[in-house]
Amino acid sequence: MNEDWGDAYLSHYEKYFRPPVESQSFVSLGTDSPTIQILRFDKVFKGCRVFASLGLTHFSNEIHDICEIYMPADDGWEVIPKILANTIFYLVQKRFSVGQGTSIGIESFDLGFSSRYNKSAVYLAHTYGLPEEFGDIKLREQYGRIFLAILLTRQEHNYFADHGAKNLEKLLMEKGVDPYSISRPSCI
Repeated sequence: MNEDWGDAYLSHYEKYFRPPVESQSFVSLGTDSPTIQILRFDKVFKGCRVFASLGLTHFSNEIHDICEIYMPADDGWEVIPKILANTIFYLVQKRFSVGQGTSIGIESFDLGFSSRYNKSAVYLAHTYGLPEEFGDIKLREQYGRIFLAILLTRQEHNYFADHGAKNLEKLLMEKGVDPYSISRPSCI
C-alpha cells in the first residue's frame, strides 16, 4: 500500500464526517503487521457514533481490494472498535476477498457483546445513509472503496448463508431494519 491511501481515506472521512474525535490503534497478535486504527466520529447520524477503519489499505494484496470499513452504532461503543478491528484482522489472516456480502462470525471476538446484543456476525454491504459517492474514493488512477459493516443476528446470518447477499439485503430493506441499531431484534 502506498502511504498516500491513508491520507486520502482520512480526508474522505473528514469531508463527510468531520475530523475524528478519537482514534484507537490495534495490532494483530503475533505478527509484525501494520497497525489498524479505528477512528470515531460523532454527530454524523442522530444517536450514533461512526467507527471507521484506517489502515486496511495496507493489506490490499491479502484482501484483493483497496478498501476501508465503517460501522455506525447506536450502542456498544466501548466494544465496537475491537469488533471492527478483529473483523479486519480475520479478513486479512484468512485472505478473504472483501466486498458486498462478505460476512464474518464474531462470537469468538467478544461473547459478552454477542450475547448482550444478540449479534453473531459482521456483514459488509454498500454504503447506506450517505451520498452515493461516499462509497468510492479515487487516488490518481486507482479506486478504493468503503464498505458498511452491519451486525447480524444468528438467524439473519443463517438466512444469508442459505439465500445469499441479494436476498438478505432485500429482506432487511423490506422489514425496515435500521442497520445502525445494535440492539434491534432479528428481522427473521
